[in-house]
Amino acid sequence: MAKRIVILICYMLLASGFIGKNYCYAEETLSTNAEELYNLDLQDVDLAVLATTMSEWTRKKFELDNGVKGNLTLKTQKSVTKDELYNIFIEELKKEGFGIIEKGQKVVIVQDKKE
Repeated sequence: MAKRIVILICYMLLASGFIGKNYCYAEETLSTNAEELYNLDLQDVDLAVLATTMSEWTRKKFELDNGVKGNLTLKTQKSVTKDELYNIFIEELKKEGFGIIEKGQKVVIVQDKKE
């Protein structure tokens, strides 16, 4: 079922014009210990859409602070776990000039003050 959700999200992104064709690939698989693994190639995706998607996958509630906008590319070199996916997402946010404020399961994405 989760794979169908991923595919649906890709189609929604394509239909909405947030990304062009050939720029959305996401695959969810199960490893031998039944942990979900993710393999992503998401290019130039609207940050609000990506935050919603990441909320579904990581079970953390991502929110954008007022005025936070942008696009983000998220690509994994191999299949990764939810925890690894979360860390990759946070690293990419920081590279692009965003910060985060964690409050339990809630993660607020903010514009980095250094910018």
